[in-house]
Amino acid sequence: MQVLTNLLSNAIKFSPAGSAVQITVESSDRTGMVTLRVTDAGRGIPADKLESVFDRFQQVDVADARQKGGTGLGLAICRSIVQQHGGNIWAEHNATSGVTFAMQLPRSHAVATTDIPKLRAMEIHGPATVLVCDDDPGIRTIVAEQLRLHGYTVVEADRGEQAIAMAQEHNLDAILLDLYMPGISGWETLNRLKRNALTADIPIVVLSVLSPSERPRLAGDADGWVQKPFNENLLLNELGRVLHGSEGPTHILLVEDDHDLASIILASFERAGIHISHAATRQEAIAMCRSQRPDLLILDLTLPDGDGFGVIDWLRRHPEMRTLPVVVYSGHEVSEREMGQLRLGPTQFLTKAKVQPKDVEALVLTMVRQSRAQTGATTDKV
Repeated sequence: MQVLTNLLSNAIKFSPAGSAVQITVESSDRTGMVTLRVTDAGRGIPADKLESVFDRFQQVDVADARQKGGTGLGLAICRSIVQQHGGNIWAEHNATSGVTFAMQLPRSHAVATTDIPKLRAMEIHGPATVLVCDDDPGIRTIVAEQLRLHGYTVVEADRGEQAIAMAQEHNLDAILLDLYMPGISGWETLNRLKRNALTADIPIVVLSVLSPSERPRLAGDADGWVQKPFNENLLLNELGRVLHGSEGPTHILLVEDDHDLASIILASFERAGIHISHAATRQEAIAMCRSQRPDLLILDLTLPDGDGFGVIDWLRRHPEMRTLPVVVYSGHEVSEREMGQLRLGPTQFLTKAKVQPKDVEALVLTMVRQSRAQTGATTDKV
Protein backbone atom coordinates (compact mmCIF):
# COMPACT_ATOMS: atom_id res chain seq x y z
CA MET A 1 0.00 0.00 0.00
CA GLN A 2 2.84 2.41 0.79
CA VAL A 3 4.55 1.72 -2.54
CA LEU A 4 1.33 2.12 -4.50
CA THR A 5 0.57 5.36 -2.63
CA ASN A 6 4.03 6.70 -3.44
CA LEU A 7 3.79 5.78 -7.13
CA LEU A 8 0.33 7.33 -7.52
CA SER A 9 1.38 10.44 -5.61
CA ASN A 10 4.39 10.94 -7.89
CA ALA A 11 2.34 10.27 -11.05
CA ILE A 12 -0.26 12.87 -10.07
CA LYS A 13 2.37 15.36 -8.92
CA PHE A 14 4.30 15.29 -12.21
CA SER A 15 1.32 15.07 -14.61
CA PRO A 16 -0.30 18.19 -16.10
CA ALA A 17 -3.73 19.20 -14.81
CA GLY A 18 -6.54 17.35 -16.59
CA SER A 19 -4.33 14.52 -17.84
CA ALA A 20 -4.78 10.82 -17.04
CA VAL A 21 -2.79 8.49 -14.82
CA GLN A 22 -3.08 4.89 -16.03
CA ILE A 23 -2.85 1.80 -13.80
CA THR A 24 -2.60 -1.73 -15.22
CA VAL A 25 -2.18 -5.12 -13.54
CA GLU A 26 -0.97 -8.33 -15.18
CA SER A 27 -0.78 -11.81 -13.64
CA SER A 28 1.43 -14.64 -14.94
CA ASP A 29 0.58 -18.26 -14.16
CA ARG A 30 3.97 -19.29 -15.54
CA THR A 31 6.06 -17.16 -13.18
CA GLY A 32 3.59 -16.81 -10.32
CA MET A 33 4.20 -13.05 -10.36
CA VAL A 34 1.85 -10.07 -10.49
CA THR A 35 3.04 -6.90 -12.24
CA LEU A 36 1.47 -3.50 -11.57
CA ARG A 37 2.29 -0.48 -13.75
CA VAL A 38 1.58 3.19 -13.06
CA THR A 39 1.97 5.49 -16.10
CA ASP A 40 1.90 9.28 -15.84
CA ALA A 41 1.61 12.01 -18.47
CA GLY A 42 4.57 14.10 -17.33
CA ARG A 43 7.71 15.11 -19.17
CA GLY A 44 9.29 11.70 -18.60
CA ILE A 45 12.72 10.57 -17.42
CA PRO A 46 15.81 10.36 -19.67
CA ALA A 47 16.85 6.79 -20.43
CA ASP A 48 20.17 7.22 -18.63
CA LYS A 49 18.38 8.27 -15.41
CA LEU A 50 15.82 5.45 -15.20
CA GLU A 51 17.88 3.52 -12.64
CA SER A 52 19.43 6.41 -10.71
CA VAL A 53 16.00 7.75 -9.63
CA PHE A 54 15.90 4.87 -7.15
CA ASP A 55 19.02 6.13 -5.38
CA ARG A 56 18.48 8.03 -2.14
CA PHE A 57 18.32 11.83 -2.41
CA GLN A 58 18.14 11.75 -6.21
CA GLN A 59 15.91 14.01 -8.33
CA VAL A 60 15.76 13.89 -12.13
CA ASP A 61 16.09 17.68 -12.07
CA VAL A 62 17.18 19.72 -9.06
CA ALA A 63 14.29 22.04 -9.85
CA ASP A 64 11.91 19.21 -9.01
CA ALA A 65 12.70 19.47 -5.32
CA ARG A 66 11.91 23.18 -5.32
CA GLN A 67 8.86 23.11 -7.58
CA LYS A 68 7.26 19.80 -6.67
CA GLY A 69 8.54 19.16 -3.14
CA GLY A 70 10.00 16.00 -1.66
CA THR A 71 13.48 14.81 -0.73
CA GLY A 72 14.00 12.10 -3.34
CA LEU A 73 13.70 9.37 -0.72
CA GLY A 74 10.34 8.06 -1.94
CA LEU A 75 11.54 5.69 -4.68
CA ALA A 76 14.45 4.42 -2.56
CA ILE A 77 11.93 3.50 0.14
CA CYS A 78 9.69 1.88 -2.48
CA ARG A 79 12.51 -0.33 -3.78
CA SER A 80 13.46 -1.41 -0.27
CA ILE A 81 9.89 -2.39 0.57
CA VAL A 82 9.30 -4.26 -2.68
CA GLN A 83 12.56 -6.19 -2.31
CA GLN A 84 11.58 -7.17 1.25
CA HIS A 85 8.43 -8.67 -0.26
CA GLY A 86 10.48 -10.72 -2.72
CA GLY A 87 9.73 -8.49 -5.71
CA ASN A 88 11.30 -5.85 -7.94
CA ILE A 89 10.53 -2.32 -9.08
CA TRP A 90 11.85 -0.38 -12.07
CA ALA A 91 11.13 2.56 -14.39
CA GLU A 92 10.33 2.25 -18.12
CA HIS A 93 10.84 4.91 -20.79
CA ASN A 94 7.71 5.73 -22.80
CA ALA A 95 7.91 6.47 -26.51
CA THR A 96 5.41 9.36 -26.37
CA SER A 97 5.33 11.13 -22.99
CA GLY A 98 5.54 10.41 -19.29
CA VAL A 99 7.14 7.48 -17.51
CA THR A 100 5.94 4.08 -16.31
CA PHE A 101 6.90 2.62 -12.95
CA ALA A 102 6.47 -1.15 -12.76
CA MET A 103 6.26 -3.18 -9.56
CA GLN A 104 6.42 -6.97 -9.68
CA LEU A 105 5.50 -9.13 -6.66
CA PRO A 106 5.07 -12.86 -6.05
CA ARG A 107 1.53 -14.01 -5.30
CA SER A 108 2.67 -15.59 -2.04
CA HIS A 109 5.90 -14.87 -0.23
CA ALA A 110 7.06 -15.23 3.36
CA VAL A 111 8.42 -11.83 4.32
CA ALA A 112 11.13 -11.59 6.93
CA THR A 113 10.07 -9.41 9.84
CA THR A 114 11.98 -6.20 10.49
CA ASP A 115 14.18 -6.28 13.57
CA ILE A 116 12.19 -3.82 15.67
CA PRO A 117 12.67 -3.88 19.46
CA LYS A 118 9.73 -5.61 21.19
CA LEU A 119 8.44 -5.25 24.71
CA ARG A 120 7.50 -8.47 26.46
CA ALA A 121 4.17 -8.35 28.29
CA MET A 122 5.63 -9.78 31.51
CA GLU A 123 8.41 -7.16 31.66
CA ILE A 124 5.87 -4.54 32.67
CA HIS A 125 2.47 -5.89 33.49
CA GLY A 126 2.95 -9.52 34.56
CA PRO A 127 1.16 -12.49 32.97
CA ALA A 128 -2.33 -12.10 31.53
CA THR A 129 -4.79 -14.74 30.27
CA VAL A 130 -6.14 -14.16 26.77
CA LEU A 131 -8.85 -16.12 24.93
CA VAL A 132 -8.29 -16.41 21.17
CA CYS A 133 -11.57 -17.14 19.35
CA ASP A 134 -11.29 -17.88 15.62
CA ASP A 135 -12.69 -20.73 13.55
CA ASP A 136 -9.45 -20.88 11.53
CA PRO A 137 -7.06 -23.20 13.43
CA GLY A 138 -4.09 -21.74 11.56
CA ILE A 139 -4.87 -18.22 12.77
CA ARG A 140 -5.37 -19.47 16.33
CA THR A 141 -2.02 -21.26 16.28
CA ILE A 142 -0.12 -18.24 14.97
CA VAL A 143 -1.71 -15.81 17.42
CA ALA A 144 -1.36 -18.17 20.39
CA GLU A 145 2.34 -18.80 19.69
CA GLN A 146 3.06 -15.08 19.44
CA LEU A 147 1.22 -14.31 22.66
CA ARG A 148 2.91 -17.11 24.61
CA LEU A 149 6.32 -15.91 23.42
CA HIS A 150 5.49 -12.55 24.99
CA GLY A 151 4.44 -13.92 28.35
CA TYR A 152 0.68 -14.35 27.94
CA THR A 153 -1.34 -17.39 29.01
CA VAL A 154 -3.57 -18.42 26.09
CA VAL A 155 -6.82 -20.42 25.86
CA GLU A 156 -8.55 -21.09 22.54
CA ALA A 157 -12.09 -21.33 21.17
CA ASP A 158 -13.23 -22.13 17.61
CA ARG A 159 -16.78 -20.74 17.78
CA GLY A 160 -18.83 -18.10 19.55
CA GLU A 161 -20.77 -20.46 21.80
CA GLN A 162 -17.54 -21.91 23.18
CA ALA A 163 -16.06 -18.44 23.71
CA ILE A 164 -19.08 -17.33 25.76
CA ALA A 165 -18.90 -20.46 27.94
CA MET A 166 -15.15 -20.12 28.49
CA ALA A 167 -15.46 -16.41 29.32
CA GLN A 168 -17.84 -17.35 32.15
CA GLU A 169 -15.69 -20.23 33.39
CA HIS A 170 -12.19 -18.74 33.16
CA ASN A 171 -10.70 -15.64 34.73
CA LEU A 172 -9.92 -13.91 31.42
CA ASP A 173 -8.02 -10.63 31.04
CA ALA A 174 -8.89 -10.12 27.36
CA ILE A 175 -10.51 -11.78 24.31
CA LEU A 176 -9.32 -11.72 20.70
CA LEU A 177 -12.43 -12.31 18.57
CA ASP A 178 -12.94 -13.06 14.89
CA LEU A 179 -16.17 -11.65 13.40
CA TYR A 180 -16.83 -14.27 10.70
CA MET A 181 -17.53 -17.66 12.29
CA PRO A 182 -20.11 -20.42 11.75
CA GLY A 183 -22.95 -20.67 14.27
CA ILE A 184 -23.06 -17.57 16.45
CA SER A 185 -21.23 -14.83 14.55
CA GLY A 186 -18.54 -12.67 16.09
CA TRP A 187 -20.99 -9.73 16.22
CA GLU A 188 -23.52 -11.74 18.20
CA THR A 189 -20.79 -13.18 20.44
CA LEU A 190 -19.55 -9.65 21.18
CA ASN A 191 -23.07 -8.44 21.99
CA ARG A 192 -23.76 -11.36 24.35
CA LEU A 193 -20.45 -10.96 26.16
CA LYS A 194 -20.96 -7.22 26.68
CA ARG A 195 -24.52 -7.70 27.92
CA ASN A 196 -23.66 -10.40 30.45
CA ALA A 197 -22.74 -9.03 33.88
CA LEU A 198 -20.15 -11.81 34.32
CA THR A 199 -18.25 -10.95 31.13
CA ALA A 200 -19.12 -7.31 30.34
CA ASP A 201 -15.86 -5.92 31.72
CA ILE A 202 -13.55 -8.22 29.74
CA PRO A 203 -11.74 -6.16 27.03
CA ILE A 204 -12.47 -7.51 23.54
CA VAL A 205 -10.19 -6.92 20.53
CA VAL A 206 -11.74 -7.74 17.15
CA LEU A 207 -9.55 -9.57 14.59
CA SER A 208 -11.09 -8.87 11.19
CA VAL A 209 -10.37 -8.49 7.49
CA LEU A 210 -12.50 -5.35 7.70
CA SER A 211 -10.81 -2.00 8.28
CA PRO A 212 -11.12 -0.15 11.63
CA SER A 213 -13.36 2.40 9.88
CA GLU A 214 -16.11 -0.26 9.90
CA ARG A 215 -15.92 -0.61 13.69
CA PRO A 216 -18.61 1.94 14.74
CA ARG A 217 -21.17 0.44 12.34
CA LEU A 218 -20.44 -3.24 12.91
CA ALA A 219 -18.92 -3.66 16.36
CA GLY A 220 -19.09 -0.41 18.28
CA ASP A 221 -18.81 -2.20 21.64
CA ALA A 222 -15.37 -3.62 20.80
CA ASP A 223 -12.53 -2.25 22.92
CA GLY A 224 -9.92 -2.69 20.19
CA TRP A 225 -9.51 -3.62 16.54
CA VAL A 226 -6.72 -5.31 14.55
CA GLN A 227 -7.09 -5.77 10.80
CA LYS A 228 -6.02 -9.04 9.14
CA PRO A 229 -3.44 -9.83 7.94
CA PHE A 230 -1.90 -8.34 11.07
CA ASN A 231 1.58 -7.31 12.10
CA GLU A 232 2.76 -9.02 15.30
CA ASN A 233 3.82 -5.76 16.96
CA LEU A 234 0.54 -4.03 16.17
CA LEU A 235 -1.44 -6.95 17.59
CA LEU A 236 0.62 -6.91 20.79
CA ASN A 237 0.34 -3.14 21.10
CA GLU A 238 -3.44 -3.13 20.65
CA LEU A 239 -3.80 -5.92 23.18
CA GLY A 240 -1.58 -4.05 25.62
CA ARG A 241 -3.58 -0.87 25.08
CA VAL A 242 -6.92 -2.43 26.00
CA LEU A 243 -5.39 -4.25 28.97
CA HIS A 244 -3.71 -1.15 30.37
CA GLY A 245 -5.51 1.68 28.59
CA SER A 246 -6.23 4.01 31.49
CA GLU A 247 -3.26 6.25 30.77
CA GLY A 248 -5.24 8.69 28.62
CA PRO A 249 -4.68 9.73 25.00
CA THR A 250 -1.24 9.50 23.43
CA HIS A 251 0.32 12.69 22.03
CA ILE A 252 2.88 11.84 19.34
CA LEU A 253 4.67 14.51 17.31
CA LEU A 254 6.13 13.73 13.86
CA VAL A 255 8.81 16.16 12.64
CA GLU A 256 9.23 15.51 8.90
CA ASP A 257 9.59 18.00 6.03
CA ASP A 258 8.73 15.49 3.27
CA HIS A 259 4.96 15.90 3.12
CA ASP A 260 4.45 12.78 0.99
CA LEU A 261 6.27 10.57 3.49
CA ALA A 262 4.58 12.34 6.40
CA SER A 263 1.13 11.69 4.93
CA ILE A 264 1.90 7.96 4.67
CA ILE A 265 3.07 7.80 8.30
CA LEU A 266 0.06 9.81 9.49
CA ALA A 267 -2.31 7.52 7.59
CA SER A 268 -0.66 4.46 9.15
CA PHE A 269 -1.35 5.77 12.65
CA GLU A 270 -4.87 6.97 11.80
CA ARG A 271 -5.83 3.49 10.54
CA ALA A 272 -4.97 2.27 14.03
CA GLY A 273 -7.16 4.99 15.57
CA ILE A 274 -4.21 7.06 16.88
CA HIS A 275 -3.93 10.82 16.38
CA ILE A 276 -0.47 12.13 15.55
CA SER A 277 0.56 15.78 15.13
CA HIS A 278 2.88 16.90 12.33
CA ALA A 279 5.51 19.63 12.12
CA ALA A 280 7.41 20.26 8.88
CA THR A 281 10.11 22.59 10.23
CA ARG A 282 12.33 23.01 13.27
CA GLN A 283 10.43 26.12 14.37
CA GLU A 284 7.05 24.38 14.06
CA ALA A 285 8.35 21.46 16.12
CA ILE A 286 9.59 23.74 18.91
CA ALA A 287 6.34 25.74 18.93
CA MET A 288 4.25 22.57 19.19
CA CYS A 289 6.44 21.25 22.02
CA ARG A 290 5.98 24.58 23.84
CA SER A 291 2.21 24.28 23.44
CA GLN A 292 2.01 20.66 24.67
CA ARG A 293 4.73 18.25 25.71
CA PRO A 294 4.50 15.19 23.43
CA ASP A 295 4.65 11.65 24.80
CA LEU A 296 7.10 10.77 22.04
CA LEU A 297 8.91 12.50 19.18
CA ILE A 298 9.48 10.99 15.70
CA LEU A 299 12.32 13.10 14.32
CA ASP A 300 13.75 13.56 10.83
CA LEU A 301 17.26 15.01 10.86
CA THR A 302 17.09 17.11 7.68
CA LEU A 303 14.78 20.13 8.02
CA PRO A 304 14.44 23.26 5.87
CA ASP A 305 15.28 25.70 8.70
CA GLY A 306 17.89 23.67 10.57
CA ASP A 307 18.20 20.04 11.56
CA GLY A 308 17.07 17.48 14.09
CA PHE A 309 20.14 18.14 16.21
CA GLY A 310 18.84 21.67 16.79
CA VAL A 311 15.48 20.32 17.95
CA ILE A 312 17.21 17.96 20.42
CA ASP A 313 19.42 20.78 21.72
CA TRP A 314 16.33 22.90 22.42
CA LEU A 315 14.54 20.03 24.18
CA ARG A 316 17.62 19.30 26.30
CA ARG A 317 17.55 22.86 27.68
CA HIS A 318 14.04 22.35 29.10
CA PRO A 319 13.89 20.08 32.19
CA GLU A 320 10.41 18.71 31.40
CA MET A 321 11.63 17.58 27.95
CA ARG A 322 14.98 16.00 28.88
CA THR A 323 13.61 12.47 29.23
CA LEU A 324 11.34 12.58 26.16
CA PRO A 325 11.34 9.28 24.20
CA VAL A 326 12.62 9.81 20.65
CA VAL A 327 12.55 7.80 17.44
CA VAL A 328 15.15 9.24 15.06
CA TYR A 329 13.78 8.49 11.58
CA SER A 330 16.67 9.42 9.31
CA GLY A 331 17.40 9.22 5.62
CA HIS A 332 20.95 8.06 6.33
CA GLU A 333 22.71 5.77 8.78
CA VAL A 334 23.43 7.61 12.02
CA SER A 335 26.98 7.31 13.36
CA GLU A 336 27.82 6.41 16.96
CA ARG A 337 28.93 9.99 17.61
CA GLU A 338 25.66 11.36 16.23
CA MET A 339 23.66 8.88 18.32
CA GLY A 340 25.28 10.30 21.44
CA GLN A 341 24.28 13.82 20.40
CA LEU A 342 20.67 12.82 19.74
CA ARG A 343 19.80 10.82 22.86
CA LEU A 344 17.28 12.23 25.32
CA GLY A 345 15.16 9.65 27.11
CA PRO A 346 14.68 6.19 25.53
CA THR A 347 15.93 6.66 21.95
CA GLN A 348 15.72 4.39 18.91
CA PHE A 349 17.26 4.93 15.47
CA LEU A 350 15.54 3.89 12.21
CA THR A 351 16.74 4.34 8.63
CA LYS A 352 13.95 5.32 6.22
CA ALA A 353 14.93 2.99 3.40
CA LYS A 354 15.01 -0.04 5.73
CA VAL A 355 11.63 0.10 7.50
CA GLN A 356 7.96 0.59 6.68
CA PRO A 357 5.53 2.98 8.42
CA LYS A 358 3.80 0.07 10.20
CA ASP A 359 7.16 -0.78 11.82
CA VAL A 360 7.55 2.84 12.94
CA GLU A 361 4.04 2.68 14.38
CA ALA A 362 4.71 -0.56 16.26
CA LEU A 363 7.97 0.72 17.75
CA VAL A 364 6.43 4.07 18.76
CA LEU A 365 3.48 2.48 20.56
CA THR A 366 5.76 0.06 22.39
CA MET A 367 8.04 2.89 23.55
CA VAL A 368 5.09 5.01 24.72
CA ARG A 369 3.64 2.17 26.72
CA GLN A 370 7.02 1.29 28.24
CA SER A 371 7.61 4.91 29.22
CA ARG A 372 4.18 5.20 30.85
CA ALA A 373 4.57 1.92 32.68
CA GLN A 374 7.92 3.00 34.10
CA THR A 375 6.40 6.34 35.14
CA GLY A 376 3.54 4.53 36.84
CA ALA A 377 5.93 2.22 38.67
CA THR A 378 7.92 5.21 39.92
CA THR A 379 4.72 6.91 41.10
CA ASP A 380 3.65 3.76 42.97
CA LYS A 381 6.99 3.64 44.80
CA VAL A 382 6.67 7.28 45.80
